[in-house]
Amino acid sequence: MTIEDYLLGLWSNKNQAQSSPTTYATIYLHWEKIEGGFQSKNYYRTDGPERPYRKRYHKKVEISKTEVLIENYDLQWNKSAECGMLFKYADLAWHGNIVGKCVHNGVVIRSQMHLYGDKLHSFDQAYKDGKMVWGSDNIYKYVRVENDL
Repeated sequence: MTIEDYLLGLWSNKNQAQSSPTTYATIYLHWEKIEGGFQSKNYYRTDGPERPYRKRYHKKVEISKTEVLIENYDLQWNKSAECGMLFKYADLAWHGNIVGKCVHNGVVIRSQMHLYGDKLHSFDQAYKDGKMVWGSDNIYKYVRVENDL
């Protein structure tokens, strides 16, 4: 299976958020294939897909059958330097970490993503002057609610 099989689709952490509403917001991630690459949208359930808090384009660079770099771009296809995520396939899952020092809007981004078929776990944080300014110490656990393939 390719990384697309693991990544594309609509994801929700609704079960996690309902079980611990003071810790987790209900968030949807939507990854879809578009001309030239992929589009991702992140949005809160209360805002809906029309008002995402994050929307990006991505390109896939296949390094090998078990290593793939997902590059990040803004909506004008300007590459976000050193903000690509390197995914490695191991133990029937794709595990991704940011490559390099990703700086966006003056903050250093730390991010991980783990793709387990119909489960997606992610961890995102932003730091300024060594202090976390957004993100969580907790892993967000999503399940696939729709598959776009």
